[in-house]
Amino acid sequence: MKKILILLITFCLTACGLSGENKVQNYGEKVNYSNGKEIKYPDFTFKFSGTHQKGFPLPDSATKMTLYDFQITKGDKKQTVSWSSGTGDIGPSFFYVDGVDYVLEMKQSEVNKEPLGEGNVVIWKRSDFEGALKNKK
Repeated sequence: MKKILILLITFCLTACGLSGENKVQNYGEKVNYSNGKEIKYPDFTFKFSGTHQKGFPLPDSATKMTLYDFQITKGDKKQTVSWSSGTGDIGPSFFYVDGVDYVLEMKQSEVNKEPLGEGNVVIWKRSDFEGALKNKK
């Protein structure tokens, strides 16, 4: 009976859209990502699509760095944004959607000066990111 009740509650929450699946994420807040999970922002959806290796400093170099790939979708437009710590300087990646600048923080937050932990990112509008950096000084 307890299992049936749990299933019924889960079904109702999902059917009513209360499970968090349709939540629109706020810019500037840490969010957990996983492979294939769509995260909705006010201006686009964001989805982790995997990693790939790239030679450094040249594509055919023996030294490889790992890039984390994210798919950004707005309407019928899709683009890939990649983040990497590269040579160890952990900083944000900058990208554009319909002419608006955004910032992707991963592994470390420059604004909060703290590690973000595995599987977490922060997406900012660039103007808000720069404003938050100025306020922290």
